[in-house]
Amino acid sequence: MIGIAVGAGVFAVINTAIVTVAILWCALLLHREQLRRSVMQEHIQHHSLADSLTGLANRGFFLEQLARRAALADRRTSVPFAVCCLEIDGFDRINEVSGEEVGNQILVKVGDIVRDCVRASDLVARLDGAKFGILLEEIADAKDIQILAQRIVSTVPHTLADSGTDTPVNVSIGIVVQSSGQELPSDMIREADAALLQAKRGGPGRFELTAFAV
Repeated sequence: MIGIAVGAGVFAVINTAIVTVAILWCALLLHREQLRRSVMQEHIQHHSLADSLTGLANRGFFLEQLARRAALADRRTSVPFAVCCLEIDGFDRINEVSGEEVGNQILVKVGDIVRDCVRASDLVARLDGAKFGILLEEIADAKDIQILAQRIVSTVPHTLADSGTDTPVNVSIGIVVQSSGQELPSDMIREADAALLQAKRGGPGRFELTAFAV
């Protein structure tokens, strides 16, 4: 009986140690992601590459990063990336009815929601007006993008239910997945914008994912 008790005690100690190490490892990974995102944001702010309202990257920096990622795709075509255009539905009407101050608050909150939904390695930018760009660096499966897009379009109206406007706040997203870097960054955004328009035709709060570009 003593041997069994000792064995059980040793097992409990080992099990506790394993759980502790696992928790510490997860915490370390989370810290690394947060640090990477913080470094990227500091870089954007320091080099005046941020949108003055939302603090996100601006259009110029977004285009630079698209060009960088396209060049990388030319050398390593096995890992696709995605370009997304996201727009707040009916934003002009929101500004007219609720005022510019409320509109600006919504822009900031939508930017925060999108940034929280994507990975630390991805880039979110305000392109212009109520339109945002997302660069998803590494795409293992198109289903992952669909899950992400659905999370964003579902989270925005829920989070902004008390945003100070009488109408629900929804966003639509157009997505194009690239497997090569043969197109110009402006062309990639144009394709994502075309997918965005297609999504909007189905009504607010939708997304459209195009076929893989080659």
